[in-house]
Amino acid sequence: MIAGALASFAAAVLVFHGATYLLWTYDSRRAGACGAATAFSWRAWLVEALALSIVVISWPFGVLWRRRPVPTSSRRPVVLIHGWSLNRASMFSLSVRLRRDGRATAAINYPSLGEDADRKARAVAEEIRRVSRSSPDGLVDVVAHSLGGVLVRAAARDPSIRGLLGNVVTLGSPHHGTALAWLGKRGGLVQIRPGSHFLARLADDDRLADVVNLATIASPFDAIVFPTDTAHWKGALNITVDGLGHHTLLYSRRVYTLLRENLDIPLRQAAA
Repeated sequence: MIAGALASFAAAVLVFHGATYLLWTYDSRRAGACGAATAFSWRAWLVEALALSIVVISWPFGVLWRRRPVPTSSRRPVVLIHGWSLNRASMFSLSVRLRRDGRATAAINYPSLGEDADRKARAVAEEIRRVSRSSPDGLVDVVAHSLGGVLVRAAARDPSIRGLLGNVVTLGSPHHGTALAWLGKRGGLVQIRPGSHFLARLADDDRLADVVNLATIASPFDAIVFPTDTAHWKGALNITVDGLGHHTLLYSRRVYTLLRENLDIPLRQAAA
């Protein structure tokens, strides 16, 4: 029975993983007609399959993991915001690394599978408020993966939330949508299609870059959020790393080094 369950799980992961990279390959080759194709790597593909398996297996722990008070620290706490269909368990590796480096962390949950993006943004905003109460200067840094990065922007339309943010780093976030979302017929994915009303509304009322240091980290090998420039954010420091899949971004040492460097730079809020 266990062997059968493991085989079914492995098959489901490989089918999903293979399908996304078939679409990515098609898009990459189509872009290649203009000289922008990205080379396929079996090694990176296998590493991404492993990363995907880890976030799926760990998902139940994000439900069972009880929310704890943010530890008191002399440094700003870091709010960790997961992506679509995931939960805070996917941010565990980043949380461990940040705590090892002396940063208090709060990995949050929000209803990522819901259809109402504004409701998700309100949940993210409430968690940012909660964590800010434990901050020595009343500000929090943010690391957001995938959809989480878009929701930070949505939450920050509220000036009271914008004023609580220190440095913000997003990992593989569909700031301009993702071609993969065209496969979804329900609201949660429709809202992150390129050119969607929700994303257009964000772009028209996006003031966060005026007051906060922003960094985006994206990879041309990401088969969830593509093309790569959809993960870039106007006004941000846009960083591209090669050979990393969407979920591998959560575990890469290279990405963590970049993330930490951008969290540690002087605040713009303090100078405002």
